[in-house]
Amino acid sequence: GMKGAIGTFTTDTAKIDVNITNGTYNLASVSNTDAIGLPSLGYLFYRVDALTYFMGNDPYTTYGLDVIQKMKSEVESVVNSWNSTYRSTFVASTGTETTSAFSLLVNEFCRDYELAKNAKVGIPIGKQSLGIQLPEYLEARRSGLAFSLLQKNISSLHRLYNGNSTSGTSGIGFDDYLIDLDKETLSNTINSNFSAILQKVNSFNGSLEEEMTTNTTRLDELYNLLAGQVVSLKTDMTSAFGILITYQDNDGD
Repeated sequence: GMKGAIGTFTTDTAKIDVNITNGTYNLASVSNTDAIGLPSLGYLFYRVDALTYFMGNDPYTTYGLDVIQKMKSEVESVVNSWNSTYRSTFVASTGTETTSAFSLLVNEFCRDYELAKNAKVGIPIGKQSLGIQLPEYLEARRSGLAFSLLQKNISSLHRLYNGNSTSGTSGIGFDDYLIDLDKETLSNTINSNFSAILQKVNSFNGSLEEEMTTNTTRLDELYNLLAGQVVSLKTDMTSAFGILITYQDNDGD
């Protein structure tokens, strides 16, 4: 899907180099999932002496353009499907059965949140490796943009939760449904949690890798804030909605 084709990290740099050298590759193949998307551009753009690879190296430049074109095609495919047929299906599918659009949206919302907690923070800082840090699993390690991407990820989920537009205009979201279900306290808790998480993310000055060296206590605090929100979203909110969580995770939340 689009998400996997754009955001799968860490990227396989050796595979990218082989693809460029060979000049023949199928970026749509499953075997290339970790050689495409934004993480692959992070390697192409931010590797040591990156500019020299682009200068006079047509295969290198071509690969970067092919990666960008694939992402563009993935996004266009989703947008076209939404505009042509799926929007009306989505609006009409308000039930709580596992195949309903509403159930799928709630599940993907919770799944995306957990991916942010685990892949972007928990795994690198050692929460699944007995405290041993794994900086090689950082998102955007070469560019040092991990905090910025985490902030965008969480703020987008926060915006979706409230149903707000990209310009900030208030709309109908999960919060309104909870309030309608007499769960205003829960809705306020979720919003407060999101705000606290974003405030903590924005409080760091260095890159995530730098902070892993100098600020482990505050990174633990960030992770604990992220983990605390899981119960509010994945358990309390879905229970109020009558939605069953259908995806699998293995981190014990």
